[in-house]
Amino acid sequence: MMKHTNKLIQTILCGALILSVAPSLQAMAANAMQQQQVQLNQQLIDAAQTPNINAVLNLLNQGADSNYHDTRKSKHFGATGNTPLIAAAEKGNFIVMPLLLAFGAHVDETNKVGFTALMQAVLWGKVNPVIFLIVNGANVDAQDNNNKTALMRARRFGHVAVSETLISYGPADAAIVKEKVPLATLYDGERSPKRKKLKVKTS
Repeated sequence: MMKHTNKLIQTILCGALILSVAPSLQAMAANAMQQQQVQLNQQLIDAAQTPNINAVLNLLNQGADSNYHDTRKSKHFGATGNTPLIAAAEKGNFIVMPLLLAFGAHVDETNKVGFTALMQAVLWGKVNPVIFLIVNGANVDAQDNNNKTALMRARRFGHVAVSETLISYGPADAAIVKEKVPLATLYDGERSPKRKKLKVKTS
């Protein structure tokens, strides 16, 4: 009788112990899954900057978020908040953009400073991504956190080909009217005199 009683007590105690640690175990499991998802999303950000379509597709199929905002801190700028589409635009890597859009990437999603993928492509003088994004519904007249449009940024950094593309493909009239400058004046000299004027890029 005593044996059975001791065994019953042990079973009850074990059950109580399991119940007491269950929430902690569940929290640990949830945290591990969350960290795994973050790593997957960050890998997608990195892959989107390369022409490796298979790597991007593999990560998306594993559940990577096409609208994830990168929280990693860079050396000079802190966390950028770039999405995979914005990261691809920065590198001019428009080859992966259709795939990102097919998996639900928002074409006008913004990063920490209010840049869309279109603005990021414009900033770096990437014509092909600019054309692709406009054709796929990017808002040409969207404004960043400093109330600057893509055309204003293109003008500031002397990207003539990009400026002409914005005017040709999109309703950039609002930006032009707001700036009140001739269309031919595509570089307004706002940059520091220590920096050389950028050459026109066609790709």
